[in-house]
Amino acid sequence: MGPNIETKRLREALPDFLADAADRTGGFFQRRLGKCFAERVGRRFGESQVLVDRAGEDPKTKVQRWRVVRPNGGR
Repeated sequence: MGPNIETKRLREALPDFLADAADRTGGFFQRRLGKCFAERVGRRFGESQVLVDRAGEDPKTKVQRWRVVRPNGGR
């Protein structure tokens, strides 16, 4: 069974260096994505002004979690 339509759309939206990293194993993509998010914490994007923020550490895995925040009144 191949990737679903949402997975394909997400992959197409990623920058090339992240899309290429998604093919690698051993947690490489997760680490690369986490580093990209860390470099962009608090930066606003697009007309909607969404931003990437830390969502705390997962208590079980000790891994940083991330969230996308939409400012009040944003569309």
